[in-house]
Amino acid sequence: VQDIFSYDNEVNPEYLKTAWEHAVIKYPSLRLRFAWQDELIQIIDKHQDLNWYYNDISNLSIEEQDIEIKKLVTTDRQTRYELDKGKLLR
Repeated sequence: VQDIFSYDNEVNPEYLKTAWEHAVIKYPSLRLRFAWQDELIQIIDKHQDLNWYYNDISNLSIEEQDIEIKKLVTTDRQTRYELDKGKLLR
């Protein structure tokens, strides 16, 4: 699932990151990974760092923002997840 959020107010990226870090702590399913050497199993790690990046495009024109969003979406969709490593949320 891929979501795009548009905010009408200024966003503090550090607060947003902290909120997602707390979500990863609270919800074990966000720390999921898989192993399949002998049989397929789901592993919930006790701790997992957030796979975080923030891209502020507010200084671009609307047209440039649309182009940048399309690039980000395409790049993200082409980036494979390593199911055995976890960090399935980015």
